[in-house]
Amino acid sequence: MSAAERGGRLKLRAARVIRPVLIVLLAAVVVIITVYLIRQIKRVPPPEPGQKDILESKVDRKEKIRVSQTHREKGLIEASGDLNIPVDEKTYRLEGRVEVVDHGRKGGREIRMNGDVLTYDNEMNHFFLKGNVRIRYKDVAMNGPDFEYDLLADLIMTGSGAAVKTSTLEGEAQRVLFYLKDEELVLEENMQFSIRLRLATPDPLVIFGRKLTYGFLRRRGDVEGGGPDGKVSLVHGKSRGTADRVYFEQWEKIDDLRILRLEGKVRLALEEERAAAKTPKAAPPAPAPEAQESSINREFRLDQSVRQEMESDEIKLQSFLNLPILRLIECRGRSAVKFVYDSGEATEFRGESVDLNFNRKGGFREIKTAGMARIAGLDKTGGVSRVIEGTTMTLDGQTSVLHVAADAGRRARLVSARSDVSGDDLTIMIEQNDFEMKGGVQMNFRPSPKDAADKGFFSSAGPVFAKAGSMRYLSRLKRFLLWDQVRTWQEQRILSAQEISLSEDMTEMTCQGGVQSVFPHKAKEGEPERRVEIAAGKMRYDIGARQLIYEDNCQLRSGAAVLQSGIISVDPGEGGGEILSLRAMKGKSKAVSIVMNAREGTGELAEYDVQKDTITLTGRPELKEKDKGTIRGDKLTFHLADGTIRVESRDQERPVPVIKS
Repeated sequence: MSAAERGGRLKLRAARVIRPVLIVLLAAVVVIITVYLIRQIKRVPPPEPGQKDILESKVDRKEKIRVSQTHREKGLIEASGDLNIPVDEKTYRLEGRVEVVDHGRKGGREIRMNGDVLTYDNEMNHFFLKGNVRIRYKDVAMNGPDFEYDLLADLIMTGSGAAVKTSTLEGEAQRVLFYLKDEELVLEENMQFSIRLRLATPDPLVIFGRKLTYGFLRRRGDVEGGGPDGKVSLVHGKSRGTADRVYFEQWEKIDDLRILRLEGKVRLALEEERAAAKTPKAAPPAPAPEAQESSINREFRLDQSVRQEMESDEIKLQSFLNLPILRLIECRGRSAVKFVYDSGEATEFRGESVDLNFNRKGGFREIKTAGMARIAGLDKTGGVSRVIEGTTMTLDGQTSVLHVAADAGRRARLVSARSDVSGDDLTIMIEQNDFEMKGGVQMNFRPSPKDAADKGFFSSAGPVFAKAGSMRYLSRLKRFLLWDQVRTWQEQRILSAQEISLSEDMTEMTCQGGVQSVFPHKAKEGEPERRVEIAAGKMRYDIGARQLIYEDNCQLRSGAAVLQSGIISVDPGEGGGEILSLRAMKGKSKAVSIVMNAREGTGELAEYDVQKDTITLTGRPELKEKDKGTIRGDKLTFHLADGTIRVESRDQERPVPVIKS
C-alpha cells in the first residue's frame, strides 16, 4: 500500500470521529439557547392593550432625547423630548415634555418654547409645536394650542388663538405673529389687549379692534378697527371711546403711555370713578328761586365736571413724564368737547381744533379753540343758555380769563338770554362774571318782562340796540358801560353820547359827552309824527324822581322851535320811552331861551305840554323880535303845531302872529 493511500484512510477515519462530536456540541448549543429564551420570555409581563401605554413604559425606561443644530448665521438651537420619531426622510417628531431652546449666537438672544408635540425638519429650520404651547422671549410670554417657529424668517406665529403677556401689555387674538428681528408683535382677528396706567383707578386701558401692531424697540403701537362697525373700542373704568384707528407711544424707559392718538370719527367719554355721595338729611323745601340768567362763572366750572365728552376727526392725549396726569388733549377737525356737571348742565367747546392743556396738579393751564370757535352753556334739558363765538379763543387757567379774537370773516360774539354783543375782540373775566368787547361793538339788549315799570329813556316793551367803540359789562353792578361814539336806539328812540352807562333793568342810566337823544312824538290824532331832539353835555336817570335829567348846555328841538337851557328834565312815563312832560330850567346861570321863526323868548322856566303840543315859558319871560323890540309878560306859550306864540299877562291876553321868513 502506498503512502498516499495510507494518508487518505487516516483522514476518513478522523472525519468519522469528529462528525458525531460536532452534532452533539451543536445540539447542546441549541438547548442552551432555547432554555435562555424561555427564561427571558417568562420574565417579561404579558403586553397590555394601548400603544400609548407601551410608549410611556418605554419612555419611563429611557433618558430624555436631545437633538441640536448649529447654524452659521443663527447659532445653536436645541430640542428635547421623551420620544423622537421619524415622520419621513426630512421630518421628525418629538413627543412628551417637549422643549425647544434657540440660543442664537453666543451672547445673543434666547427663545424658550415648550409644548406636548414638536414637528421639525432635519436641518432644524422650521418648528411646529402643539399642545399647551408656552413661549418665552425676554419678557414676552405667549400661550396657545399651537405655534410655528420659522428660524430663517425669525418669525413665531399661530392662527389658532393665543394670549400674549409682557411688562408693557397683555392681549389675545385669533392670529398672532411675532417678528423677532424687529421685535414686532401683531395681533389679528378678535383682538383685544390692555395696558396698565399709573392712575388712581387700578383698571387697565382695554382696547378692542381688528389688528394691533406693536414694536417693542420703538415702544409704539398701531390699532386698526374691527367688528361690525369697523371701529376700535377703548374702555378704562367708566370711560369709553371709539375711533377708526388708534396709535400709542410709551416713554422710553417707563411703561406708561406718553401719547394716545385716536383717528377717524372719534368719540370719547371720560369719567373717573367716584366715591358714593353721602345722602344728606332731609331739609324743608326751599322757595323756588326767581328765574334769572345763568352766570358766566357757573358755566365755566370746568374742573368740577364729572364727565368729559369729546368728538373729533382726531384726538391726541399726551401725559407728563413720571406723573399719572394728562399734559394735554388735542382735538383736530370738527371738534366738540363737552364738560358735564352733576346738575345735568354742561359747557361745550367747538371748533376746527380744541386744545386742553393741564398743569402738574391736574388743573387746567390753558384751553385753546380755533377755527369757527364756539362755547355754549347748556341747561339740564340741553337748551343753550349762553353762546360765545369767535375765530380763536384762549382760556387762561391761572387768571380765569377767556380771550376771544375775530377776523374779517367772523366777529367775536357773546349771546345770552338777555343780550347779544359782538365786536373785534372779547375778554371775559370768568370769576368776576364781567366781560369787555372792543372794536366796532354792536349790541342788543332785551330787558326782563318783570322790569316793566319805572323805566328810563327806553321802553321795556322791546329790545335796545347799541353801537360803540368799546363796552364793558360789570356783573357786580349789573351794568353795561359803553364808550367811544356810542349810539343806542329802540325803534324811533335814539340816544348817543361819548359814554353811556346802562343798568340791566334800565332803571339807571348816565351819559357823558355830546349827548344826543330823539323821542318820537305824535301830539294829536291824525297829525304826522314829529321828533323831539334833546342835546346836552350829560344826562342821567333819577330813579327817585322818575326823571331823565339833562345838564350842561341843553338844547331841545321840536318842529320849528329850538329851546336852550341849563337843565332839562323829562318824565318818560311808566315803562319808559315816552315824553309825558318836560321841563327846562335856567340852571346855574344861563336863562331858558326859545327861538321859533325868528323870534326868541327868554325866561327862567319852560314846560312842554305833550297833549297840547305847546311850550310855556315863565319867570319874567320876554319875547324879542328883530327890528320890532321886546314884549314882556307873565307867560309865553309857543304852539309848535302852527308856529304861533301867545303872550299872557295878569291883565291882558293877546296872541302874537307868526312871522314867517
